Amino acid sequence: MTEMPTELATEASAVELVGSRRTELCHLLSVRKIVFSDQAQREKLEAHALTQPEESLDRALCDWILGRHDRAQAGLEQHANQPGINALRAICATALGQPRRALETVSQPSTPDESRARLQALARIAHSDEAARKELAEFVQSPGQLEGTGWVPFIRGLLHEFHLDSDAAIHAYNESRELDPSNADNSFHLARLLERQGNEEEALEIYEDYVARHPANVALLMNLGLLYEDIGEWKHAERCFRTVLDHQPDNDRARLFLEDVEASKVMHYDEDQERREDKQNEVLRTPVTDFELSVRSRNCLQKMGIRTLGDLVHKTEAELLSYKNFGETSLTEIQEILNSKGLRLGMDRDELMGTPNAPAGPIDMSDPRNKPISELDLSVRSRRIIEMFKLKTVGDLCQKTEAELMACPNFGQTSLNEIKSKLDEQGLSLKG
Repeated sequence: MTEMPTELATEASAVELVGSRRTELCHLLSVRKIVFSDQAQREKLEAHALTQPEESLDRALCDWILGRHDRAQAGLEQHANQPGINALRAICATALGQPRRALETVSQPSTPDESRARLQALARIAHSDEAARKELAEFVQSPGQLEGTGWVPFIRGLLHEFHLDSDAAIHAYNESRELDPSNADNSFHLARLLERQGNEEEALEIYEDYVARHPANVALLMNLGLLYEDIGEWKHAERCFRTVLDHQPDNDRARLFLEDVEASKVMHYDEDQERREDKQNEVLRTPVTDFELSVRSRNCLQKMGIRTLGDLVHKTEAELLSYKNFGETSLTEIQEILNSKGLRLGMDRDELMGTPNAPAGPIDMSDPRNKPISELDLSVRSRRIIEMFKLKTVGDLCQKTEAELMACPNFGQTSLNEIKSKLDEQGLSLKG
């Protein structure tokens, strides 16, 4: 089953597309893609949903697109006799942990969408249900209406995984992902196998790519949170588990893992922070006389009592420029020195020592800052800077200043302009 071409979907707003009351999955998935890649579109659709009667089809379709499966399921029940609705009802049931209810809803699939919904439900129970595994094997032999779609290699990969053939399963899952990136179950199984084989970076990329483009998927977010915890990314792990709890407040596993993460943050913070502070203090104790300064700049700093870089960064541009004989040329000279050390004028102690931010909240799936940084499609030189700073999301990049980037070797104005342009396309900018 292929998605509706993006160029067709983007001719109209998400609200207008929902108003057409089309119930084909390819259409709704295309609208969902628009909504979760554009925060303004999502907000408009959320607002539109609130204006629709609770039992209306428009309201149910809005809820389905936004991933509010419990509300969507209740609304769709009122329109069960309409074409396309049973597939959506079944998908809601599976998403809510009711795959057997989904199988009853599409017990005799008559459309490709209903076949897809049935396969999704079967995949959720096949690990413990022999009859489900048999039906999946029969599907691979005779895909029928789903021939040529991503569901054929996905189910084939699932069967390989049941037979403990991880390499064959990964190959099949990758094939499915190329055909249908919207399949959360495929992303989940592929990333999980890659993680087990030690390919954490590739697994992270798959998890993050899905999370940035689709409604919250609890199983996928749980795995992503655990992977972040394993590599010591406490803040990212915390956000994943908080997002799960935002959707499922009674999820005991998520709450337990969140408590573990919070405890780990406290345990590791003191040691890590002490190392960071020691390293930064060593830089801040560097005498300004160690740098090649003009006579005018050196004399001005000496008269102002500025002896170290630590003394210097606490000063603002305005303070320096207000001093007699200290002009723009001297200011530029000072800024270049600070840039070379990843510093700038006007820094406070928390910023210098990298004091952690407040506890992370749930992930806003529509916020472009939560997208994986790979989506910016940067040049090779710019990507090297990303690797140097170990940035994972667009939001991580937004926390960097121009000075920090320009202080990196082989990073020039062209690369800076590229990054600023890419961020501007997302409505974002560098810090400062």
